[in-house]
Amino acid sequence: MRHSTHNAKPLVGTRARMATVPMGANFQVVSPTQLISARYDTPRQWCITVMQPVTDASGVNPWVSTFDGGAFPVVGGAIFTAPVLPVNTSLQLLLRWGAGGVAFETAFDYPFAGGVFGFTADTMDLNVGFRGVAPVYGDPLDVPVVGAFMVPGQVQDSAPLRWRELDPLGLTGFIDIGAGNTASFAVKPFTRRVRISSPDATTRYRVVFVDANNATLWEENIAIAVGPGTAVLGRSPPSSTLQVPAAAAVMTIVNNGGASVWTVEWEIGLV
Repeated sequence: MRHSTHNAKPLVGTRARMATVPMGANFQVVSPTQLISARYDTPRQWCITVMQPVTDASGVNPWVSTFDGGAFPVVGGAIFTAPVLPVNTSLQLLLRWGAGGVAFETAFDYPFAGGVFGFTADTMDLNVGFRGVAPVYGDPLDVPVVGAFMVPGQVQDSAPLRWRELDPLGLTGFIDIGAGNTASFAVKPFTRRVRISSPDATTRYRVVFVDANNATLWEENIAIAVGPGTAVLGRSPPSSTLQVPAAAAVMTIVNNGGASVWTVEWEIGLV
């Protein structure tokens, strides 16, 4: 395996605390933080392993969680080493990859449990950034530590990458769609499916996929009522996973029930 002469020492693995800048007595995270950057002569198939983020104070992986088997949130002397992010903030991986002088870009949520994904390319850059408000920490030891490494190989588990839509109001992490109202979302790059869920007991809604000219491509009406002893599609609270039509550019949820909150998560596939 011969490396290209213009990149004799590719950066194929990094574990580092996210970069910060002073903000008064505090520290604000800045992005992106580079994890991988590599250039090769010919395309190869690669596996990217992403670590479970931790805090600089502990640096240990997996997380230390002294409340396991008890109650959460924890108080007093309990220990939990998972990094803390603001409500409605998403830590995202930013991927640029390609071959033959052409490269594409996409983004997806950082897998907090860690994960592995694959692609084929001769050029690759992987960075970590934020959607939403960048976190501010009073102690630099609370700043998240992230990492990833790249090796040749084929990913056996094709579990999708994910992109969760954030609450536009930034209040709860759920998307509030009032009775009779709609919410629309751009289809994310390389999306295969989208999962839609509401924790409300009774939910009636319509999902419409349209192209960029607002021409309807696919439409589904979904009525779910969940009560004691009621099983609906094996799920409670109700949720639906829908295939994304090939020409879809926008997805709209039409809430035909009462006021409710929603979670929308795109399932992205690169292999």
